[in-house]
Amino acid sequence: MYKKMYIEEGKISYQYYLGNGQFLMEVFSPQVAGRALPGQFVHIACGPALSTDPLLRRPISIHRINKEQGSIEIYYLVVGKGTELLGMKSAGDNISIMGPLGRGFALEQKAKKAVLVGGGMGIAPLLALAQELAKEGKEVVSVLGAASGAGLARAGAFLAYGKLIEATEDGSRGLKGRVTDHLEASILGNDTLVYACGPLAMLRAVAEMTGKMGVPCQVSLEARMACGVGACLGCTCVSTAEGAYPKVCKDGPVFWTSEVSL
Repeated sequence: MYKKMYIEEGKISYQYYLGNGQFLMEVFSPQVAGRALPGQFVHIACGPALSTDPLLRRPISIHRINKEQGSIEIYYLVVGKGTELLGMKSAGDNISIMGPLGRGFALEQKAKKAVLVGGGMGIAPLLALAQELAKEGKEVVSVLGAASGAGLARAGAFLAYGKLIEATEDGSRGLKGRVTDHLEASILGNDTLVYACGPLAMLRAVAEMTGKMGVPCQVSLEARMACGVGACLGCTCVSTAEGAYPKVCKDGPVFWTSEVSL
């Protein structure tokens, strides 16, 4: 199925440094915002205008969508040259955005309760999802974790859409331990669907737990992406279907756990 996307010159409304290498940016990009769905991502040219350094765009999850204002928020971590350059930009600067890209979360589900599981920067795409699910009248429980409290800079925003459970490995904020240590009680009972994004080890643990409990689960995968549209084949993953290698950027990044081998 053809999905329309745009290459649009966006204007930064604000950019805040949240500490620990984390940034929150809002971009006025009405064409992208108008078609964006929770779980999709954008490909951003991070360097100066007309520059080819860095050559490749950077894939970044859409954190929150405001269709009425024509804007999107991105929440990202500086991990290399591209995101370092992005972190130097300020309100009023223009940036080239390609998107929205990929397959987002499945929203039209009958389950009345949604449990959102985020680990580290895997929290990023889940806020737009929480917002949309709450709008649909679902009971939303967000179970978010990080190595320390510094990694939960955006966790408080989830309280606007439902219950929040925080966990840190060092015990500096919320419950001590990994999110999977505190997840089972949240997904007990019928009529529940789990959405997860985070490190691969976390996704494997969530998939194993939900599989044993018979609870449907969707996971958002991370991968190195060059083109973002499925042409370069650089972000393939392993399907549960024999001989199939889905592309994370085009066939995902969101998959049912029954579709991929984690």
